[in-house]
Formats: sequence, structure tokens, C-alpha cells
Amino acid sequence: MDPQLEFHNAPSGSMQNAALLDIDSDSDMDPGKTKLTDNPLEDSTDQSTKKTSFWSLGFFQNLFDVDTDQVYDRLYGALVPFPKSFLQHHVNGKPDLYGPFWICTTLVFSIAISGNLANYLQAGAANENYHWKYDFHAVTLSATAIYSYAWIVPLGLWAVFKWMVPEEHRLSFLELLCVYGYSLTIYIPVSVLWVIQLSWLQWLLALVGTGLSATVLVTSVWPAISQMEARRYLVLGIIIVLHTVLAAGFMLYFFHAYPVLNKKNVSLVPEVTTIRNVMTNNATHS
Repeated sequence: MDPQLEFHNAPSGSMQNAALLDIDSDSDMDPGKTKLTDNPLEDSTDQSTKKTSFWSLGFFQNLFDVDTDQVYDRLYGALVPFPKSFLQHHVNGKPDLYGPFWICTTLVFSIAISGNLANYLQAGAANENYHWKYDFHAVTLSATAIYSYAWIVPLGLWAVFKWMVPEEHRLSFLELLCVYGYSLTIYIPVSVLWVIQLSWLQWLLALVGTGLSATVLVTSVWPAISQMEARRYLVLGIIIVLHTVLAAGFMLYFFHAYPVLNKKNVSLVPEVTTIRNVMTNNATHS
């Protein structure tokens, strides 16, 4: 047999040395790909987010990358904010804009439709001579109020955090958008119940909705606000006041009962108009 085809014993330890990876040698591999972490899934998510350009579709896909169970869990956490922090226990470092977008959009139409129904019950059903028509401007007004609040307030709060809070305690703009969007969840069922024309019930629903919604915000942003020392209560008070004004504005503008002309006053309107027309015609003929 040819000596080159015979089996030879490998030197001791040569196979182990051949299998070892020389981590000290120079390599063309990306260090981020060989980095060991305690949570590979979270690390890969962060890496993909950092590598994706803001102007690409992939950047926005990461913001809507949630499944049904996650959305349900966050909706439940927004409706029942006790005793856990919504941001820490439900968002858990992975904010999304899918839930906030659909919550705001649903709330826009919920308030517009329910507000028009409340208007009909207040005026249209109370007076048979009253000509009721749907107010399409309610959709525009509610959309302007909701989307402005859900974007401008988090942006302002993010600027305050960037200026007054140490970097390790700050909340990102996406986290604030996520928290504020989900905090509006409670107003969807409340807006439907606001149709009931009982003033005390409307105010009670406004207080309950504001309390639950504000709890979601306070428990989420308090770790960052607590770093502001003397100004923390001022900032916290502004957050609560703005949230209360939003709920009161919804209820007072779209749902609150207003004085309606009684049937006697309404029935006089055509008579006055008729008399005025007769007098005008007589003056013209004369």
C-alpha cells in the first residue's frame, strides 16, 4: 500500500488546538455579530434598529412589530393600571406605535359619532320641530385635539427630560408616544357612556377616566420625574392638569347637555318669519 494512503496518528493536542478560535487575532467579522449578551433577542432588536435608516421602511416596521397578545396585554394594562407600572411591566423596553395609532383613530370616530348622537338626544329628540343634522366637523375637531395631544405633549415632555433628567433615567420619545397613546384607551368606552344624558354621570365618568388614564402616565414617567428634585411636582402637576383639561374638553364640547329651546319658542320662529315676509311684501306693493 502506498505510504501516503496509510492512516497516521495525529500529534497529541493538535485537534484541540485546531478547533480553538483565536479571539486575539485580527478578523474582518463585525464585532457586533460575535458579541455575547444575556438577552440575544433584545440585543438583535437593538442592532437592527440602529442599523436601519430613518428614511427606510424597515425603521417604521420595528415600531409596528407587535403581535396580538402584546397589544391585548398593553390595552389591559392601560385599563387596569394597578398596581404595576405600565411602562416597566407591559412595554418592557419595546415601545410600539401600532396600538397608539389605532387607539387614537378609534377614539376620534368614537367621540365624533357618540357626540353627534348625544347632540340628537339633547336637541333633536327634545323638540319635534328641530331639524337635526349630522355635524361632520366633529370628526375634524376630535382628530385635531387627540392627535395634537398625543404628539405635542410627549414631545414637550421629552424635551424637558433631555434638559433636566440625567441620561440614564430619561425616557425616549418613542416610549412617551407609546405611553400617551395607550393612556387614551379608557376614553373609548367612556365616550360611548357619555351619550347618557345625566350630568352627574357624565362628570363621574370623566373623573374615573381621567384618574385611570393619569395613573398610567404617572406610574410610567415618575422614575424620570423624580430626578428633577424641586421641580418634579411642578412637572407632574402640569401633566395631570393637561390630561384633565383634555377629558373635560371632550365631555363639555361634545357631550354635555346644554339648554334647549322649548317647543313654544321653537314654534314661534316660523310664525315670526311669516309675519316679516308679509310685511315686506306689503311694503313692496305699496
